[in-house]
Amino acid sequence: MAYTVPRARFLETILNTAQRVAVGFFDTLINLAESNSRLRRIETLKAMSDKELSELGLKREDIVPHVFGYAF
Repeated sequence: MAYTVPRARFLETILNTAQRVAVGFFDTLINLAESNSRLRRIETLKAMSDKELSELGLKREDIVPHVFGYAF
């Protein structure tokens, strides 16, 4: 019984550390994605009305291929 508590705390410490590492990793990925200029351009175009997009010669479904320069 005396060994149960230290093992449980050790496991809890390991799991908490793993969780912090995973959260940090995914936060980094999100920050990289948000800093991407293409993502900012997509967000800008998505915020436009359909009329504004049509003036640019775009349809809403064409935003991502337009920004990344390829067709699906």
